[in-house]
Amino acid sequence: MGFDLIDIGTNIIQPLIKPNHYQILKSIVSDIKLATHEKIDTVLIAGDQLKSLTEDINIKSWLWDSKFYTFSLDDWKKVVTNDFTDRLKYLAETFDCEDFAKLFSSVMNVVFGVNACGIALGATIRKDTDELGYHAYNAIPLDNTLYIFEPQGNIFKEASKETDMEWAIYRTDLIIYG
Repeated sequence: MGFDLIDIGTNIIQPLIKPNHYQILKSIVSDIKLATHEKIDTVLIAGDQLKSLTEDINIKSWLWDSKFYTFSLDDWKKVVTNDFTDRLKYLAETFDCEDFAKLFSSVMNVVFGVNACGIALGATIRKDTDELGYHAYNAIPLDNTLYIFEPQGNIFKEASKETDMEWAIYRTDLIIYG
């Protein structure tokens, strides 16, 4: 009953707030429902193990904690299916790639207690133009494998130094965990 009332309230205020605000509000409520109603377990991963997963594929890492929590691959799929970041509007300079990555990482931490969803930084090489750019996105260890996640399009691939992310090659330089 409580979540139904929150849903009604969210829909009532929709015309009064900006589209990104509405998507965030609606999605946080959805994530909290998921965390409350589904059995989403966190898995402990030691900092040295996380550092090894990252550095074994020649990516530098900064760890702000010594113990990290992540999901199983199955629970990750449940969580990311409900993810809202890909529905938010990109706003150059004010809500762009690093903001999507920071928001996604923060929601995973605050709602699910997962602090191993890192913010990844690296070059992108567009497949259609060979244009080189710099980009921020996410990385997360699941079942002892590191994955790259693009929160703007829900693209999810096993990580390598150069990961094929459909529209571009992501050449990851650094992942910040914590």
